[in-house]
Amino acid sequence: MSTPSSAEAALEQIDRRNFAGARDLARQVIAQRPDDALALRALGVAEFALGRQKEALELLRRSVRADPSQALSHLALGNVLHEQDRLDAAIASYRRAQRLVNRQEVDPYTSQTYDHANLIALAIRLWRPHIALIVDLQICRSR
Repeated sequence: MSTPSSAEAALEQIDRRNFAGARDLARQVIAQRPDDALALRALGVAEFALGRQKEALELLRRSVRADPSQALSHLALGNVLHEQDRLDAAIASYRRAQRLVNRQEVDPYTSQTYDHANLIALAIRLWRPHIALIVDLQICRSR
């Protein structure tokens, strides 16, 4: 079994709801690699959980710019935008995530293949059930 990278370790801390620890680990990675998409996403999610929406928004935008193929970064960005009542932008971000996951690619960070479409659909329904239908309808119309 391989040792997780510091960015992966930061995401593990998020899973454990240790947002301050995740923030510290992600900052260490970003100090060495400012465009590390995974670390930027981890720091953005941690900052959001710690109530720092402005910082979270910028970090998640940087994560998406650094690696636009990461559906979970688009999903996290959508959550921040939604929290700021920027629903059109949030829905657009969710739609990008959904389009990316429909490809069912291998995650380059974890080398795991998973059913992205179900993962993102479930995440949107769990986190934002009141707009899940809007996202579904817009995705159907775009096909």
